[in-house]
Amino acid sequence: MAIKSFTKIVVATVSLTLATGFFATNSSAQMYEDYGIFIDLLYDNSCINSSSVENCQLVNGSIMILQTPGNFTYDFSTNNFSKAWCRNNAPVIFNPIVGPDILLQQEFTMGMRENISYLGDGRRVINHSTFEWLVPLHHFRFQLNVSRGAVDEIHFFWNGSCNSDDGIRVFAWRYLLPSTTAGWWTKLKSTNETSVDVVIYTDPQSYISDGNYIDFVVTPYRTDAYSRTCISTDYVSLEIAASGRATRAKFDTLPVKPESVWMWECVTWNGSTPPGTSIKCQVLNESGGVIGDEIIDGNEKGFTKPPVTLHPLFGNGYDQISLRFHLETNDPTVTPTLFYYAILWQPLTSKWQDRFPVDPEVLEITDLRIENQTSDYLISTPVYLPESYWWDEFHATVNLSEGGGINFNILDFSGRTLMSNVTPGDKISSLCTRVIRLRADFVANETENPKLEEWTVTFKKDKWKPEFRNFYPTSVGQPTVDFTIQVKDSDSGLYPSSASYRLVYNVNGSMRNSTWLSASCFSENCTDCIKEWQTLTATDVSVFYSSELSKIIETEGETNVTLYSIQFSIEDMAGNIGYSNVYKIKIDTTPPSSEIVEVVKEMDGNVTFHAEATDDAQQVKLYYVFSFDNQTFQEPEMFGVDDNPPWEWSFEPVVSGYYRFYSIAVDSAGNSETPPGTGDVTLLIDNIPPDKPDFTATIYWLSSPNICCINFTDDFMVSKIEYSLNGNNYLWREIASDVDNGFYNKEWSLHENDWGRMDEGEIYYIYFRVTDKAGNIYETPGNNEAFQVAKDTTPPKAYIEKILEWQWKTPLTITSYAIDKQSNITNVTLLYRHSLDNKSWSNWTVYGSVNEGGTYRWSFDAPQEGYYEFKVEVRN
Repeated sequence: MAIKSFTKIVVATVSLTLATGFFATNSSAQMYEDYGIFIDLLYDNSCINSSSVENCQLVNGSIMILQTPGNFTYDFSTNNFSKAWCRNNAPVIFNPIVGPDILLQQEFTMGMRENISYLGDGRRVINHSTFEWLVPLHHFRFQLNVSRGAVDEIHFFWNGSCNSDDGIRVFAWRYLLPSTTAGWWTKLKSTNETSVDVVIYTDPQSYISDGNYIDFVVTPYRTDAYSRTCISTDYVSLEIAASGRATRAKFDTLPVKPESVWMWECVTWNGSTPPGTSIKCQVLNESGGVIGDEIIDGNEKGFTKPPVTLHPLFGNGYDQISLRFHLETNDPTVTPTLFYYAILWQPLTSKWQDRFPVDPEVLEITDLRIENQTSDYLISTPVYLPESYWWDEFHATVNLSEGGGINFNILDFSGRTLMSNVTPGDKISSLCTRVIRLRADFVANETENPKLEEWTVTFKKDKWKPEFRNFYPTSVGQPTVDFTIQVKDSDSGLYPSSASYRLVYNVNGSMRNSTWLSASCFSENCTDCIKEWQTLTATDVSVFYSSELSKIIETEGETNVTLYSIQFSIEDMAGNIGYSNVYKIKIDTTPPSSEIVEVVKEMDGNVTFHAEATDDAQQVKLYYVFSFDNQTFQEPEMFGVDDNPPWEWSFEPVVSGYYRFYSIAVDSAGNSETPPGTGDVTLLIDNIPPDKPDFTATIYWLSSPNICCINFTDDFMVSKIEYSLNGNNYLWREIASDVDNGFYNKEWSLHENDWGRMDEGEIYYIYFRVTDKAGNIYETPGNNEAFQVAKDTTPPKAYIEKILEWQWKTPLTITSYAIDKQSNITNVTLLYRHSLDNKSWSNWTVYGSVNEGGTYRWSFDAPQEGYYEFKVEVRN
């Protein structure tokens, strides 16, 4: 079978005429060295790299996606992105769901690819199975430079042979719809011919990946005549028929190399992007490679909106750059259009400058550094700080010959005013930002606006980098640790959001670096331009293996992982990056030890504790547990932390009771001593004396030596209670001992000698001495707080006046009389009993009572007829 011819569509012929520092005047691209501007209006292709063009067409001063049909042939005779693999032993029944990469396949070497590059040259690639029940296969992958949506037909051609009488099979990997077969190897043909031509007419796009790859496999049936099955490939090719409905296009520009570049500024372009279309730009280095994201963030993916800032290139040695543009569309009938592109730079050292010429030949570039303008004002595009420089002065040249004036302001990136009424020559080093915009407001006279001829921002060198001190800790032992370090920048000040740290882990003997991770600066004044010492924190750093580690380093399944070192970095506002030392971390998992060795009770009631700890202790904490009964203790509470020896604390108890104290030492690695089982010291602490006995302040008349209802209390425990009659300090008599309770109010008795020497009706003062468990004493201070008693052993007297024995009228009046010469009468009660026959009597029944002595008349209404007896009971 003859190989179909391939005609490549040439879109543009590149003809570039160069002179030193400028482009030929007949070129649509022009270099304005003094202004720091290169612009290509795309009237021709003089600055387009022809070898990079894919699916582009240049039409009327613009570039669009190619709309012309054609055929494209791919084989291994040219240097492209096609690949091939072989596998000697594969199952005869081809697995349709494993792909497009095939297990155990081996990639063709360069020599093997050359052997299949030309038809009929006598060279070929041969593979045999090593087992009779297996077969070899050849796997071919082609990358298209035609958009998937533009492909109408796919022609796959293979020329070779095999030793199977049943011939060979051809499979293609189906990337897309229909979903029931997507992700399957689809058998396209089975034949025993030595040349195979397979054409895919139906849904050819479904066989093309998002990256424009097509995969084919050629494999024979198993041979019955030989012990091993063989396949031989002489030549393979792929031809694509495209209708011109391309959806992607790209091209690279030729390098732009100005005579003098102090700072690259930006890339900008103008284009039309209807819905579903896009224009994407990437910045290329001197060798034509895409500059990485580590220098221009986002460049690897590309930028869809201008401008693209180039200030990150400052100081990286880029004296020339080129651009790559991608044009894409979802609808092949609609194309984006690029009208021009421009590259801007600053040629003068330590300056950003924009000039506004009146020369008509350069008017087309006068607005490339203007963000917004009207007849009344002008706002510049952003002005970025170059690395290691800071703002210095603002300058402007104006023409006020026609009158009027110009007011200048400096704005931030968002357009908010940072400095107002700035005059040319003013210092602007007080700014606290990395990006500014300039604004000019024109004050016109009656006819003419004043003219701004140029404006300039100058920069001054800032060579001082942030400095570090006081890293902590260097020794760790806990699973996660917060590492801190102090940092300061005295020149432009710190840029806190750039604070970072990097970790190194020992993974089973192999060192693995993390990327730079964000550090925190928690203080309220840790803001841009701060010039005082600030603390950076790396929070919750894993010291040993954890599942979270796989997010920052590659552990490859190893769990023998320990932290090896840490380093901090931060930028100042001028972009200088300061790096701390690399701090090697000591792993220490052995806890320190400590114990309380001395207890001193001070005069003020506090208790001072002294502890000893091992030399590696960085702090010692004092803990206590409390109990009311020395048996059941509450949960431990930390009393205090001492960060420096000697380790001591002054303890002031809040509640009286039993306290069990122990110390816990912590070393610099964060290892904490294990709490002891019973504590180092157990103390009964009670600095509060018992309460004053609780009784009503009155005179208590006693008919016997027994006394009740006095409450003796203590905040902890009453131990002993004594009394002294009339405060005789030399004679204390015991009321109770070994009380061991915070409350006591049992009845007790005066000593018989005291009772015997008390005179009737005399008032006596009983003093109390109450001792608590800790030996604190309450003692009645004087008569005004003493318990007052008086002796009265003579019963009160009571009489009932005689009444007539026979009564027929009720109620009748009964007069009683009660008196006590010593104590007061507290109760008089009238009782009666009843009898029908004056022999058998009922029980006594209370008729009524009063709380006063003397004469009292009772009105008695007899409940029934019969005999009644009356009596009165009197209580003093």
